[in-house]
Amino acid sequence: MEVLVSITLLSIGIVSVVGGLRALNEGQARAFETEKVQRLAVRKLDELISTQQIGTTDTNGDFSDYGEPNYEWKATVQPSGIQSLDLITLTVDKSGGRSSDPGARIDTLYFEAPTTSGGATQ
Repeated sequence: MEVLVSITLLSIGIVSVVGGLRALNEGQARAFETEKVQRLAVRKLDELISTQQIGTTDTNGDFSDYGEPNYEWKATVQPSGIQSLDLITLTVDKSGGRSSDPGARIDTLYFEAPTTSGGATQ
């Protein structure tokens, strides 16, 4: 009888440990995915700003040029209320993903120097 109880308790313990390891593995995978999406967002925003593509190209796309075609980005530009200063919001989501999938959103301000005419700044 004691052997049966011992085997039952050991089985419950093993199942609990395996379940805990599975949950730990899922949490680690989700953390990795979240970091990956954040890095893609920062990289795309840096690219858009450094190449001055804000407002001059499509405001959405994917990351196939980065080797990550399963993610999409979208950039929106809104006036901040201050001349030559816009608010840029860049979001990254998994293509066709669920709402529970990790996503990223970055907001930043973008200054575009006023245009000049006749050599004088307006």
